Amino acid sequence: MDHCTERRVLVKRQRRHAETFNKLSSHTIAFMETLLNLPQCECQEAELVDSDAVSDSTDDTSSTYESLHLDSPYRHDDDLHLDSPIQQDDEETQVQVSSNSIFPQLSCRQMWMSWYHEDPQSGAQPHCALQVSDLDNDDARRQWWISKQFISKLTEVALQNDFISSKKALKKLSRRGLGSVFDRAFDVFTAESGENHCRLTPDSSCVEALKWMTQTRMNLEPPQEAARVLKDCEFPLLPCREMWWLWFIGKDLPHVVMYDSRRVMKLLYELAIKEKLVPSTDALNFMPEETLLDIFDVIFPIFVRSFKPEVQSAIRPDTLCRTVSNYIMRSKPRENQEPFVYAQVAGDFPSGTARELWRLWFHGDETSHGMPYRRTMWSRRHNYRTLTKHIMAKLEECAMDAGLVHSIAELEEMPKSALMDIFDKIFDDFVARNCPACPDSAYKMCTTLYNYMLSHRKAHHDLDVQESSIISS
Repeated sequence: MDHCTERRVLVKRQRRHAETFNKLSSHTIAFMETLLNLPQCECQEAELVDSDAVSDSTDDTSSTYESLHLDSPYRHDDDLHLDSPIQQDDEETQVQVSSNSIFPQLSCRQMWMSWYHEDPQSGAQPHCALQVSDLDNDDARRQWWISKQFISKLTEVALQNDFISSKKALKKLSRRGLGSVFDRAFDVFTAESGENHCRLTPDSSCVEALKWMTQTRMNLEPPQEAARVLKDCEFPLLPCREMWWLWFIGKDLPHVVMYDSRRVMKLLYELAIKEKLVPSTDALNFMPEETLLDIFDVIFPIFVRSFKPEVQSAIRPDTLCRTVSNYIMRSKPRENQEPFVYAQVAGDFPSGTARELWRLWFHGDETSHGMPYRRTMWSRRHNYRTLTKHIMAKLEECAMDAGLVHSIAELEEMPKSALMDIFDKIFDDFVARNCPACPDSAYKMCTTLYNYMLSHRKAHHDLDVQESSIISS
């Protein structure tokens, strides 16, 4: 047995031990495999590959996040019968579940029955044995998540009304008994949604049921609050998955240091709406932590695949929002514009504060004959123009992120009062993001601001290097 095989056997034993006693998440297991530096290719030894981890498609192998999960299937203890024996390494049994790329779209009653009972015709295991990591298709993950929300709600209703003693008891019921629990729980569920004139029937789809659930929750439940208040110094260092939860149920989050996280979260919740997991952003504010994290697990692989293949492996759920934000900005396409025709100006490029040069950058003055400074080339002190260009680019970025403009061209067309109003709105955020250590920044020349920007960027780069070294060690 070679060294790689020995390490993989070790991981399998530790994973099984973790599943049985500690209920570790798939992210923890995948991270453990990464620390052991296991190769991500499929193992040749058949006895070392979990049968439910084998996928017929390799379209998504460019994403490290997904490939780790496909190699690390797991089930929670709640998904196992009490009398089920713990499987040994050499006595593994194959678990027959739905295809990795297909999750059925069933009615409420059909999904309830198939969630807790195996299929009498095909012999497929209950759908409760599936996890999001077992599915390699975006549509399948979406349908799995929708079905899980409905089943979880109906199970909660059954428990609250003493129709069953526990979740595990559902799996031991006969099909007739399981159907009886469904009928009683479904009646209570629809009655709770009565104020919304619920028209759901047992034959309605789970998608329809989720819509009613979301609307009822938004009408009845106040937004949840986080257990603690975050300090400014803690906020920028959070990874994407943790930030996703805190973004919607966190309390008193700081404002001025949130731009990097906001850029990432905005793309993620827009993707959740696009994939029809939620009707609006407001619906996310009323969801419990487990549901929010389920949504994250469904949309994050889709989000990762929007990047170039060469950077996908660096974007993981445990990657800092700041790092992911940098990748987003690097991959941002440039506007489709005609090339600049630069006007030549004789003289020195002027020095000035950011506010003074902001107006000149887009409107110009008599020296440039009314031409915006961004469209001019100067005969002397051209390096001052280069430094100013970097400052203006960061300010433009803030204006775009804040939704104050949709394109840079709009700034040139604005009257002076509107242009300066935008500057006043974004300058504090610009300082917080790029040069927070600069005192009296509103009165500093652009060249001074640029030097503070370089120092701040170097400090963040050192943090990113430390993070990468920890993950790869």
